[in-house]
Amino acid sequence: MELYKNILIGVHPTAGVPEHVVQKGCDLAELHGANLYLASMVEEKGYGPFARYEEDVLKKAEQEATETLHTVKQKAESHGHGKLDAQLIVEHGAPTQTLLQKVVPDYQIDLVLLPQTSKNKMDRTLMGSFSEAVVRSASCDILIVDSKE
Repeated sequence: MELYKNILIGVHPTAGVPEHVVQKGCDLAELHGANLYLASMVEEKGYGPFARYEEDVLKKAEQEATETLHTVKQKAESHGHGKLDAQLIVEHGAPTQTLLQKVVPDYQIDLVLLPQTSKNKMDRTLMGSFSEAVVRSASCDILIVDSKE
């Protein structure tokens, strides 16, 4: 069965992603014989004021995202029993737009897995939900993985 060819797991640049989300992504990649991608977006806008005081702040943010991705990659490869070679993607920009307008088309992603974000209604009202924004605007299939194992 080869429904999906390119599966992406969205990874928070500092917090990573829950292990059961990685497991589900690996299982789906194996089931479909798909390529697996791990992607993290570094939002430059949030670092603007700090960049004046420390030139390397964006470089450090990118390095932290890359380290987080490498940690997740090790988990993915252990779940894939050596059969998976997850590719890492670090991009700069607003997360929703960068994912949907750059990463998905550039890598021909046909399934994106995202961990469920906060269920707190106030948090979603004040800050919005990345997962919800992606679902509303995506041109590919999106799987929101429950935050519970």
